[in-house]
Amino acid sequence: MPIEPPSATMNLGPGKSHEPHETLARSTRLEVDFDRLAHNLSKLRERCEGPVMGIVKARGYGAGVELGVQLDQLNIDALGVAYPIEGFELRSAGVTCPILVLSAEKASYPQMIEAGLEPSIFRLDQISDWAEAAKNAGKTGEAKVQLKVETGMHRMGLSAEHWGDAGRLCRKLNVPIGSVFSHLAAADLPEEDPFTRAQIKVYRKACIAIAGTAGASNNGFQRHLANTATSARFPEARFDMVRIGLGLHGFDLSGSLQGLKPISRFLTEISQLNHVPAGETVGYNAGQNSTAEHDRIIAILPVGYADGYPRNLGNATGEVAIRNDNSASASDAARSRRCPTVGPICMDFTMIDVTGVKVQIGSEVELFGDAVGLEEVAYKAGTLPYEIICGVQQRVQRRYLCRA
Repeated sequence: MPIEPPSATMNLGPGKSHEPHETLARSTRLEVDFDRLAHNLSKLRERCEGPVMGIVKARGYGAGVELGVQLDQLNIDALGVAYPIEGFELRSAGVTCPILVLSAEKASYPQMIEAGLEPSIFRLDQISDWAEAAKNAGKTGEAKVQLKVETGMHRMGLSAEHWGDAGRLCRKLNVPIGSVFSHLAAADLPEEDPFTRAQIKVYRKACIAIAGTAGASNNGFQRHLANTATSARFPEARFDMVRIGLGLHGFDLSGSLQGLKPISRFLTEISQLNHVPAGETVGYNAGQNSTAEHDRIIAILPVGYADGYPRNLGNATGEVAIRNDNSASASDAARSRRCPTVGPICMDFTMIDVTGVKVQIGSEVELFGDAVGLEEVAYKAGTLPYEIICGVQQRVQRRYLCRA
């Protein structure tokens, strides 16, 4: 699927990459491949057979606002963010598609209405507040809301006793309902399938209850419940639109979707090579777990936990990949040599053992990507892929690749 450069301000074109603030560039960077993003969106659309909302909260799960801009240019049906500021950034960057804000406070309503953002409504008082803000802006009957209903996750949402009241209040105050939605708590876990099916059943009841009280003008609201895992495992839960977050990045925690490609690579370069004699420790408070009975060559990487590389990947828990270009026909993974971390991960530096590996200062090192999978890194760090990609800090440069 061909993709166009996201915008003139991003200066992307065939065979080009964009890196903000080139004069401040670091060797440590997050590369985001927009060709793979287009591929994933195409695959997901094909599988879901309907509209897709791209979830780009936390600045596109760490990839940057540019991810939302690119999805808009790929004609995504809608985007979802966590807070109004994220929606404002997308609008300022030229995004025109509908944007759902999952957590918005009353004070932000006037600016949201001006920007054409749609709030998640999970309390009855929010409907009145939104109606007042819309009236003050001259947008009564135009400024849409999306009603979030509680179906079993017990986080945020209108409870069952308020479903009908929400529909009546929207009708009374002339507040258009753009959608009714909810979240499933465990759709990626087969052992929890009975609970998931029960949630889907409750969600259907919520939609019926709201449609029954909202009036004819509001009976055409969209229904969306499914995330990446749900869309693959529970086709009956796709309804009118699916919400895709991690799937756009090339991952499906349920293991049900095939053919997705990881879009991001966390990279750095070797900045120092040290000869460490046998028995010597490496790093802060390293102790005997960072020693060896033989001499070693230790490479220093200018990346640490302040950049988002987890501290608990130290002391050989984590591995990185050093690219070996001797075999141009091989895959990226086959052209890479795995090397373990040595000593604790520092705030700004990571040490790896490159003994016997052909490297030099400036050799490229992959922290996660094609040769070292994001899911592997998350597993070894004792967390989820979401936390790893969202944790790549803003001081790490982003580069956006577009070859089409």
